[in-house]
Amino acid sequence: MKIRNKLILIGIIPVVLLLTLTALFLWATSQVERATHKAIVADELASTLSDLSILTYEHHIYFEERAHVQWVDKHTFLDRQIKAETALFGSAEEQALLEHLSRTARNLGFLFAQYGPHPNHGKGLHLSGQEKSFHDRLTARILQDLAVAAPAAHALHDLNHDRSLAFSRRIEMTGVLVVGSIAILLLVLSFLIIRSFSVPVRVLNEAFAAVSGGDLGYRIGSVAKDELGNLSRGFDAMAQRLQESNLALHRLNLELEARVEDRTRDLSGANAELRLNEERLAVLLALSQRKFDTEEELIRYALEEAVRLARSKVGYLHFFNEDQQTLRLFQWSEAVVDSCKTEKTPHYPLQQAGIWADCVRQRQPVVHNDYPKLTKKNGLPEGHFPLLRHLSIPIFDGENIVAVLGVGNKEEPYDADDIRQLILYMGSAWEMVRRKRVETLLHESEQRYRAIFDESPDGILIIDLETGKAVEFNDVAHRQLGYGREEFAGLSLADYEVRERPEEIQARIEKIRRDESDNFETEHRTKSGEVRNIAVSAQILTLGEHQYLYAIFRDITELRQAQEGLRQYAVSLERSNKELEHFAYVASHDLQEPLRKIGSFTELLARKYQGQLDEKADAYIGYIVDGAQRMQTLINDLLAFSRVTTKGKEFEPVDCNALLARVQLDLELAVKESSARLSVGDLPTVMADAVQLGQVFQNLIGNAIKYCASGEAPEIDVAAVAREGEWLFSVHDNGIGIEPQHFERVFQLFQRLHTREEYSGTGIGLALCKKIVERHGGKIWLESAAGRGSTFFFTLPGVRSQEEEEQST
Repeated sequence: MKIRNKLILIGIIPVVLLLTLTALFLWATSQVERATHKAIVADELASTLSDLSILTYEHHIYFEERAHVQWVDKHTFLDRQIKAETALFGSAEEQALLEHLSRTARNLGFLFAQYGPHPNHGKGLHLSGQEKSFHDRLTARILQDLAVAAPAAHALHDLNHDRSLAFSRRIEMTGVLVVGSIAILLLVLSFLIIRSFSVPVRVLNEAFAAVSGGDLGYRIGSVAKDELGNLSRGFDAMAQRLQESNLALHRLNLELEARVEDRTRDLSGANAELRLNEERLAVLLALSQRKFDTEEELIRYALEEAVRLARSKVGYLHFFNEDQQTLRLFQWSEAVVDSCKTEKTPHYPLQQAGIWADCVRQRQPVVHNDYPKLTKKNGLPEGHFPLLRHLSIPIFDGENIVAVLGVGNKEEPYDADDIRQLILYMGSAWEMVRRKRVETLLHESEQRYRAIFDESPDGILIIDLETGKAVEFNDVAHRQLGYGREEFAGLSLADYEVRERPEEIQARIEKIRRDESDNFETEHRTKSGEVRNIAVSAQILTLGEHQYLYAIFRDITELRQAQEGLRQYAVSLERSNKELEHFAYVASHDLQEPLRKIGSFTELLARKYQGQLDEKADAYIGYIVDGAQRMQTLINDLLAFSRVTTKGKEFEPVDCNALLARVQLDLELAVKESSARLSVGDLPTVMADAVQLGQVFQNLIGNAIKYCASGEAPEIDVAAVAREGEWLFSVHDNGIGIEPQHFERVFQLFQRLHTREEYSGTGIGLALCKKIVERHGGKIWLESAAGRGSTFFFTLPGVRSQEEEEQST
């Protein structure tokens, strides 16, 4: 073969191989792109199936119109996806998988339609037991079909993904084989030519060796015009094209690898997201299906599941009071209880809480993936377990933060997936807590009602207005009338009502309907025939479309008998009091005249015979004068005491500020002599006898001045505060005080705690104050301790407004 032909052959063969390689590469690239596109479509189908699973859970749990509409939209989108991409999948295996997905989609639409039209208001809480059982089975069937369809979508994705990777590997192997083939061919031809043209062949051999060694930039640069020169130039051209093709192939490989890597990363992220969603939904499903006796048990279980869901080792939950800005520790996870030896702090003011409360301050999740290196922290108390990583999230109820969840010591750093998982999980868990609280309140309310109903000392009846019979009653109702429970259930209201005839009973019921309630007295006949006085409180009770009479009755027979006895006793007591008051007044008045004579003549005797008799006679005369004066004072005090009720004036509005001003004028001399400091607050206007109320203030302030500590100036404070429809007055001093065992004694008539040599007086002042305050409808008492001063309190009814008077009328 001629050199020219050989060289032509050397030039043609590599070109043909390169063109073939290029064609194969373009075809394979299109196949890779097609397979990659089909894998993406399959992944989108799987994502749609996953969304349907989530919407099915949400529709089952909340049964809301929003979830229903979203499910139908997502199912319609799945049908469009399958129909639009049917032509894309050509192989029998792909067609089988796609047909399986299409059948599943049709079956899902049929199953979801079995729920029926969804009401606008939702009816999850109004489903009967049979409906709820049907919905549970229907939801389980839909979820089962979705679970079966998901592997088909994944299999479709994996099939095309594997094809894409296989074509890529084939392209690489083909390129290597073609380049190797070209190198081998050139080496064989070079060996043949060397035998005839050693130098050119050696040059060409070196060139081939360089190219074979990977130096595609090597060039011979021959200027010869013969066949070898043409061959050299052809070689140079071939090397140039080979270099360009290799560079292009390298770029394409890099682009393909980058696209495959990006798509693989996207698919891995989608798979991870799907796994997290499935894990969270499984935890929520288990939480919703588990029965909890108390809210604490529910939250404890939810906390442990949150720690496990976040792959953490410890956790806690604090309740947050947004009004008071305090955090209350509710629960530590079991691992914390086992490892933490520090003492629990039940409440944390938000301002004093550490960085673990930043999520409340920032109203968003906060992550500390390197807790030991944090600078702005309070530090851990002694005995606290080591904290390496920490994630805290606020739990919202509407716009308000109600709790804080914290987890810690995950082996890997906390990321956005952990935050999203915990936010979604705790949001659903908190809804369950709210429902548990409502259930607990309803249960407690029912128990309280049942306890009141059963344990009430009064008879309670719920009477059917159509039959007149009691449909519900407590034990007191039938026992008071002497009937057994079954006997009483067969009686109508007219069977034991004595005072009113049937037509009057019906008129009474109509009156209760008009006025909504009624309180009245009547008479009931017991099984033995005895008639008892009964007080009744009744109202109409509407349950559904039926009305009942709800009645509470009490046997007041003994009360009426006791009231009659008390009335007769009160009449007798009032007559005795009047006689006693008249006797005290007459006795004190009749004693005045002989006492005045004794006093006057004794004083005359003392003036006339002073010094003329012996010392004993003078002392005896002094005793007589002093006794007469004290007797006169006692009689005047007794007369004043008796006149509290007999000579008292009608009550009228009294401005206590003006009244205290007059009392201060009367005590002006005593105040100056004792250097007393009298402080009076803002006092009210009350309905009272101004003269008698002035006596109360004068006695209390006078006693405060009299019984002051030795060497100290009296300090007296007078004040008044409103308290539940009355005024509470107080007179405080810094005097010698009173021991507690004498608190009752000081208000008794003529009772003294000191001798007349120590403190003057008759011991009637506080008794007089007590009688005046009680006449005004109040009460008086004191608080004191020996050596620490005293505070006297007394109450007076408040002045009621015209509106209150009309209401009471």
